[in-house]
Amino acid sequence: MLVVVAKKKPKLTDTVTFGQTPTFRGLALMLRDARVHGWDGTLVSSDRRQGVPERYGKLSQAALYAGWIARRAGFAPATPPGRSTHELRSDGTAYRGPVGRPLLWWQLGMDVTESDQLLRILRARGYRPFRPYSVGSERHHINLQKSPTKTLIRLRRWKIR
Repeated sequence: MLVVVAKKKPKLTDTVTFGQTPTFRGLALMLRDARVHGWDGTLVSSDRRQGVPERYGKLSQAALYAGWIARRAGFAPATPPGRSTHELRSDGTAYRGPVGRPLLWWQLGMDVTESDQLLRILRARGYRPFRPYSVGSERHHINLQKSPTKTLIRLRRWKIR
């Protein structure tokens, strides 16, 4: 279910939840389109900018990294804060350029279940998703090669106001 947090004219960059996970409205609309067309997965993590995920009972990139460094149970290896696409920062792998440089809203990282199915459906719908990391432990991570705005408009999933 898509829930708007802000009370203003909807924008693609508004923070919303998709299945209780914070992300941007534009990405949630794209995932909803995939859901309507057969995606059975879940958005596990997306926006990890400090202060955002905590409002939804989730952890920021900084908290995940701190848990990993402290070797706390249940914490997997994590990218240091300021270097993750989940924080709209370049890690130098998913998107070229200096590590830590700011990214555009649609470059926010998404961790999902059923990632192969999601990639297949999104590509068929005209979006440009890709899996930036070749290691098996990161198969769940998806990014976009270009903004979904034109595809959302073409598919009438979102209207510019």
